[in-house]
Amino acid sequence: AAQEETYHESSPSPQKGLSGLRIGCDIQSIDEFRRAIDERDLKSCAYSSDIFWPEEISYCENQADPVQSLCGLLAAKEAVFKLGLLSRSQKILIQHDDQGRPSVDQADISISHSVDYCMAIAARLD
Repeated sequence: AAQEETYHESSPSPQKGLSGLRIGCDIQSIDEFRRAIDERDLKSCAYSSDIFWPEEISYCENQADPVQSLCGLLAAKEAVFKLGLLSRSQKILIQHDDQGRPSVDQADISISHSVDYCMAIAARLD
């Protein structure tokens, strides 16, 4: 007879055939992020210049909603940190290809936006 497996919130999830897969995810409130930065000068704002590379800010300034785009990059950076590969003192650079797809050296990433939130997932197979 097959034994039924029960998992509780505090139990680790099973890793059936996914040994070495790391996943990090993050969600950010666009409104909270908007209140934390100076939209008038993203490059000089201490908060944004501590987190983002100048080329990331330049990329986002060319988007329809620069703050939403930066918020998405923040979620992606947090997702990458949650993989457990980097320390917080290491600054992550997220680049975009010709079609606007984000990429980072440490993992595969995906960023999604809604009206109120940005979320990102990072995955790496070791």
